[in-house]
Amino acid sequence: MYDRLAIYFSMKDVEAGEAEMISPVPAAGGSEVELHIEPVSAWRVRMDPFPFATAGPASFSFWRRVIPKQAWTSNDAFRADFFATAPERINITVER
Repeated sequence: MYDRLAIYFSMKDVEAGEAEMISPVPAAGGSEVELHIEPVSAWRVRMDPFPFATAGPASFSFWRRVIPKQAWTSNDAFRADFFATAPERINITVER
């Protein structure tokens, strides 16, 4: 499930407010639920059900590179664009 959250935060436009639903998500007792992600503001989302063992908001950060979508002529061309793009640190807050 956390891999899918990483993909959401890396690939979706969370800054502009793009919602998502992830399913199935493992839950207590072996059941499965739908995880609804609703943007609150730039880089702040509300998750239901809340997937972390904290009472309040959970905050974390990661590094990403934003590269315009295109068709590269080779893997080397992609790598050149990837490493020419400066990484940026994103701080995310997840609330109940």
